[in-house]
Amino acid sequence: MTLTKMDLVENLMEYGLARADAKQFVELMFEEMVKTLCLGQTVRISGFGNFEPRFKKERPGHDFKERTSTSVPERWVVIFKGGQKLRKRVETCPVVPAG
Repeated sequence: MTLTKMDLVENLMEYGLARADAKQFVELMFEEMVKTLCLGQTVRISGFGNFEPRFKKERPGHDFKERTSTSVPERWVVIFKGGQKLRKRVETCPVVPAG
């Protein structure tokens, strides 16, 4: 199962928010996160984790389909590291088979 933006909206609606307000809240929250990451800053959500932008240099790669060598261009990526509280909560979750 995947948690989508609409799932978040519907979950917020359970707390009494109107659909339009919940949708706007979710969109604004993610937009603020993107703006912060684009400025090269880390997004820290207490009790959840950190989203950190990192620059990756160009590196050699391989195109397995074409069986040729290629290069992976330089780019920005976002790294997520779960916080200690999140990790502890996930560790105590019952094991559910994937699929």
